[in-house]
Amino acid sequence: MRNLLQVVLVVAIVAIGAWASVIVGRTPPSPERPPVPPRPVQVAVATAERGDLPRSIRLLGDLMPARITTLRAEVAGTVQEVQGNTLGQSLGADEVVVRIDPRDFEIALEEAQAAEESARQTWKRHSISHDALAKEVELVRRLSELADAEVPRLAELLDESLIRPAEYEAAEQHAVTQRRLLATEEKNLRLLEQDIQVAASTRKMNAAIRSRAERNLEKTVITVPYPSALSTQFVEVGDRVVINSPLVEIQDLDTLRVEVAVPSSRIGLVELGAKAQVTERDALRTHQGSVTEIAPQADTRDRTFAVMVAIPNEGTPSLRPGPLVEVSIELAPLRDVLRVPEASLAYREGETVVFALDNERRFTKTAVRLLETVGKWSALEAGIPEGTQVASESLDLLFDGAIWLEPTP
Repeated sequence: MRNLLQVVLVVAIVAIGAWASVIVGRTPPSPERPPVPPRPVQVAVATAERGDLPRSIRLLGDLMPARITTLRAEVAGTVQEVQGNTLGQSLGADEVVVRIDPRDFEIALEEAQAAEESARQTWKRHSISHDALAKEVELVRRLSELADAEVPRLAELLDESLIRPAEYEAAEQHAVTQRRLLATEEKNLRLLEQDIQVAASTRKMNAAIRSRAERNLEKTVITVPYPSALSTQFVEVGDRVVINSPLVEIQDLDTLRVEVAVPSSRIGLVELGAKAQVTERDALRTHQGSVTEIAPQADTRDRTFAVMVAIPNEGTPSLRPGPLVEVSIELAPLRDVLRVPEASLAYREGETVVFALDNERRFTKTAVRLLETVGKWSALEAGIPEGTQVASESLDLLFDGAIWLEPTP
């Protein structure tokens, strides 16, 4: 009995299902609804225009002083005084930082001055004697010439028996004596000239010794060659130093510099004198600088070029060496390129596209070829003509054929 009831129940369910399908099949289809027109999209547009596109490159580097100088001893001695004893202390040009005991050098200078004066006096005496002897030699020469001229005349008189032979012999002997005297005086004059030359050389040598002694005395006072800050002190009062011993190290803070590594792909766009902005990452302060050096050769390790940027820091220094800074260097701009806002670019199906607005106020998805993006602007090589209006925001809401609704002001 139970099995019979189950069979009847199954048959009833199948019949009901068949009847329902017949009823549904006879139901008339509902009429098709007309397509809903796309809603206008309210987005901002921008005009593709030609012009120059400024470019820059951002790099990191360490802020360094323009010059670091170690002042060294040029004479040996004992440190008598150290003026700059506070690290970081500002030092003016020609300010004294170290003194070396000058007493030995003062004594050496006095001795050199005395020797030079003695040589000068000797030269002066020889010069006076030379002048007097030169006059005497000239007189003796004239007398000798007269005596020599007298001998022929007396010889003629002797031939005519107008004088005695003794007179002629006396005249001849006198001429010989005068010639000998002249020879002696000329020899003495030559010797005196040699003495003058020796005295002049001695005087010159002593003058050089005196000049060296003066210079050594000056070297006992060590001054700062340019406005700077004291960075390292190597000596204390009483220390014994020798020539070339380090005394202090100073840094030029009037101009700081940053060395950055520019990739080889960008080095051709960096120019000497190009403007640069240097930003302290911690203090968030920006300073103006310029490119002063460009390495002629790349670093073989990473193929980058070292570029030096100088930052004026005169007066009260607002910058200190040491921190890591960000450097933005202006590059040669892209000249006369077609540019659009970077926000106008979208990437669809592997292509770079823009949504260009046509005369019917509809957007057309248009493929473009990107040249370069700089900041908020992108330069295009091809794709749209100058003057084309393109969507510049909410590109994810746009599609090919979307209607543009101008934003309300």
